[in-house]
Amino acid sequence: MDKGTLRRRAREARDGLGAAGRVAADGRRAAAVEASGLWAAADVVLAYVPMGSEADPAALVDAALAGGKAAALPRCMAGRRLEWRAVGSGWRDGLVGHPFGMAEPDPGRWGLLDVPAALAGGASVLALCPGLAFDGEGRRLGYGGGYYDRFLSAARACGGPGTFAAVGLAHGCQVLDAAVLASVEGPWDEPVDALALDGSIMRCAHTPSTEERL
Repeated sequence: MDKGTLRRRAREARDGLGAAGRVAADGRRAAAVEASGLWAAADVVLAYVPMGSEADPAALVDAALAGGKAAALPRCMAGRRLEWRAVGSGWRDGLVGHPFGMAEPDPGRWGLLDVPAALAGGASVLALCPGLAFDGEGRRLGYGGGYYDRFLSAARACGGPGTFAAVGLAHGCQVLDAAVLASVEGPWDEPVDALALDGSIMRCAHTPSTEERL
């Protein structure tokens, strides 16, 4: 099965959950993340504004700000790279549209957050990642732009041991058998360290050390 077919099927499965079910799952997922050691250790939380039926991390943005953590949202920039903007109270009113169809932080309102500098300075960064499909090995199937693959690779090169963790946010229907995603995996694909599902967090097999921080 090719990536295009996998993306279409994953999107259809996610859309089929219905709005009410997704909202309830978002709440349980947020509670599980907040109860984790990864959350407790994080100084900076990187989230995203969901598109369509993606798992929504909005409650975690609010929780980060309420708990004194820095929170940031991405902008898609030229060169297929992500730029992070630190947001604050009222962040929902400080979003603007993007040609790709999603909402992003308004650069006229929110300042830059330099993730490499934060990691180099010893900050612990937790990145909450969207995706169409994941597996228990940590593989992530995105939309094909490579934005998150580039970002995760660069962030991991900047931080010291234990300073950076990537957690995929997903509904259960988005978790596929490892053999399926392994069959379409490319050399540039970056995995996540853990998956936050409906009320639980699972460590991904490629990062055994993450288990100590869940």
